[in-house]
Amino acid sequence: MPEIKDFNTNDISFSIYTHNQILADYSSYIAVASYSSNDYEKMKKSFEEKYKFCTDTIHYFSGKLEPGFEKDGFYFHMLSQEYDQVNIPNNVYICGFNDSEKQIAFIYFEDNDLDVIESYDDFMENYCGWKK
Repeated sequence: MPEIKDFNTNDISFSIYTHNQILADYSSYIAVASYSSNDYEKMKKSFEEKYKFCTDTIHYFSGKLEPGFEKDGFYFHMLSQEYDQVNIPNNVYICGFNDSEKQIAFIYFEDNDLDVIESYDDFMENYCGWKK
């Protein structure tokens, strides 16, 4: 996750979503930053240059995923599995850009027991706690 200063805005919201049960513990951390038109384009370019995103279908031990998806006006990209801390589906970093709302979102999800992400909609709403 980028640090607060990396977002370069005061218009930012954070949320933490946790689920704790005997057989399922998972957490996600969500940051959504809003920008003016000029600042948005600069920050989008900055994040696209700073982070490596998956560009091909993601294959992992229990399934496969497309590298990006649309949800609630955002186009989300999965961070590359080249990063040591990315281990899909257990440790996932997602970056989303909403060009019409001029917003950038980062999501970090962790669950050591998750075996498969069946759909991005289900994953975002029921595991990450994404609410727009």
